Amino acid sequence: MSAFQVEDNCIKLLAVWAVYSQCDQDDLGEINKIAKLMWGANSMSLQARYGEGCVGKIPKVTKADLKRARACSAVVVIKQAHCLDYQSCEHDDWYTSEAYKHMRDAIDHATTRLDGYDDAPWGNVDL
Repeated sequence: MSAFQVEDNCIKLLAVWAVYSQCDQDDLGEINKIAKLMWGANSMSLQARYGEGCVGKIPKVTKADLKRARACSAVVVIKQAHCLDYQSCEHDDWYTSEAYKHMRDAIDHATTRLDGYDDAPWGNVDL
């Protein structure tokens, strides 16, 4: 298995959607805290795999990023989350980390935005 440093916009997008899964507010402090956790988890994965972590600065979400992130489709969010998941799972603590929880929050929130989700049966399905 290999790993790479995910792009800043991937982390920004997921941090925004993770916060929106809890509340519909533009809390840049909380969003950037989550972005830092996600970046750190990806860095730990690279460290575990190659002996070197991420390079550069931790991505900072700005007000301009918020509007663009909210406009992304649910499918894009889910795909970016799967990328972060794959690139951050090289260290032993990934699946119990706060970053993983927030990534799952973004996926769960995006899933409820998929076309047809609200109309799909709940708990009972005709086969």
